[in-house]
Amino acid sequence: MNNRVNDFRKKLISSRIAKDYELVGCSCIELIQLEKKYGKLPTSYKQIMQLLGKRAGKLVDRSEFDFYIDQISELNKEYQPIFQEELQEMNIDKKIFLICSRYGDYHNFIWANGASDSSVFIWEDDEDIEEIYSSIWDWAENWIVDAQEMMKIRNRTVYYSDYWKRNI
Repeated sequence: MNNRVNDFRKKLISSRIAKDYELVGCSCIELIQLEKKYGKLPTSYKQIMQLLGKRAGKLVDRSEFDFYIDQISELNKEYQPIFQEELQEMNIDKKIFLICSRYGDYHNFIWANGASDSSVFIWEDDEDIEEIYSSIWDWAENWIVDAQEMMKIRNRTVYYSDYWKRNI
């Protein structure tokens, strides 16, 4: 495990987003199967998925986001050909790989060109494409920030709920 992956893992554990046993990654074989279908994935994305591609504690809500390998596989199966065709119509001749969506919208994608890293883009419903992160690692780090904020909100909600139950 390289330093970046190990630091990311430690951050997930120290922030109480995940316990070590809750970090379940993809196998190399699973990633190779995706690459055969959709193009060579960036090294940084493969490293992240090998750490948490199947489960990651409280990092990602499976019901809200398509993020884990089983979901991403289905997401790409359904949408990647459509998006790839639209890119060709825009004269963009690059392979993409969808890495996330929220409630089936707000599709995040990367270039499937085998580079060490990729920018992360969002495909809006109005067919606008916008770069939202300059690196997959920046995208991944943002998941930690978001998870920490959600944990704070949940803790406040539980506190206020308990307070009102005791004082009514």
